[in-house]
Amino acid sequence: MGHITKPGVTNAMLAKLEAAQSAYEAGNTSASLNVLNAFINQVNAQTGKSIDAEHAGHLIEHAWNVIDAINA
Repeated sequence: MGHITKPGVTNAMLAKLEAAQSAYEAGNTSASLNVLNAFINQVNAQTGKSIDAEHAGHLIEHAWNVIDAINA
């Protein structure tokens, strides 16, 4: 949809989300949380460059929702 302009950034972000899910499913919540934080850091680093700022805010909000759910 044009919110992320570089396929490499998209692929790296998807890889992080898949790694976080795999870690969670394996029962390693600590690793899952670390990867989700790395995802947030990557989104922050690409905001205004390869990721539309408004879309970046949504991505980060959703990542925090998942982090909160894991910690609950």
